[in-house]
Amino acid sequence: MREAISWVLLTTTLTLVGCAPIGPTASGVSTYSSVEKETTGEIDFYDERGRPVAYTDDGTHIFTFTGRPAAYFDSESVYSFSGRHLGWFEDGWIRDNDGRCVFYTPDAQGGPVKPVQQVKPLKSIKSAMPIKAVRSIRPVKAVKSLSWSRLSGEQFFED
Repeated sequence: MREAISWVLLTTTLTLVGCAPIGPTASGVSTYSSVEKETTGEIDFYDERGRPVAYTDDGTHIFTFTGRPAAYFDSESVYSFSGRHLGWFEDGWIRDNDGRCVFYTPDAQGGPVKPVQQVKPLKSIKSAMPIKAVRSIRPVKAVKSLSWSRLSGEQFFED
């Protein structure tokens, strides 16, 4: 009974602050999608030099500051609009498929040392959203690395 009341209180509290519960786990502790939890507002993504490269303002689609739709989230996965699995979003980090860090958010935890964030450019008008192709099969998630990816921000989003 206590666990049921705790679950209801936890669910109610987290819903009020913008988090969507997935449900209780076998241990009775709730799990939350990291994208939903971390995207209660606009989030900017910075590369290993601290340069702002992209952002999301809806928690689903990622745009470059030039207005180009670059990718989208599907649960914790990041996909290109052509359907290619690009990497994972977890703990404020976007990692490539090898587990290396490509982008960080201001609230990112763990990972390599974050550089000083550069000033954000003005956002350009968004381009039309492309049609999402059929997604490739999600690969097995790689072990998280403490190193930066060899891919630049631009290379990460290339098809």
